[in-house]
Amino acid sequence: MGQKRKYGLKDYFEPKIVDKLKKRECIEEKQANFENQTEEKTKRNKINKKKKKKIRKLKVINQEKNLKVKKAKLIAYLNDWNNRANCDWKFNKSYQTWLFKNWALSDFLKDQDFNLFLQYSSGLTETSQARSKLIEEANKLIENDQVDETLINRSRSLIQMLV
Repeated sequence: MGQKRKYGLKDYFEPKIVDKLKKRECIEEKQANFENQTEEKTKRNKINKKKKKKIRKLKVINQEKNLKVKKAKLIAYLNDWNNRANCDWKFNKSYQTWLFKNWALSDFLKDQDFNLFLQYSSGLTETSQARSKLIEEANKLIENDQVDETLINRSRSLIQMLV
């Protein structure tokens, strides 16, 4: 007969210990990977924050440039309207709407341009909603105590022109 093999305690515990060690190594490896991933995420987040900040700055700069361009176009629109007998002036609803919404911005319309705006707005019919909104907004500005004197004077002249 063959020889019987004797299994000792070593043979019984060794596979379990090996399995535990493998599991522990696997867990440690996963933890290391997780830590690396979190470090990479924080680095990416920092980079993304910097990029977003740059993008916001660029947007502000572009908005300022767009506002300057828009301002120049609107003033040219008013000048063309004033000289419509000599040039090809064409009505533009978006320009008119923008003018009516932003007429109170003193840095947008200088005094000479504001006089052109007054002449332009005087052409509105009495039943026009734009006319009534302009009068309403001008009255609100006159009643407001925190508004500077030039805006109050502009509001009064606008009301005189429209009424």
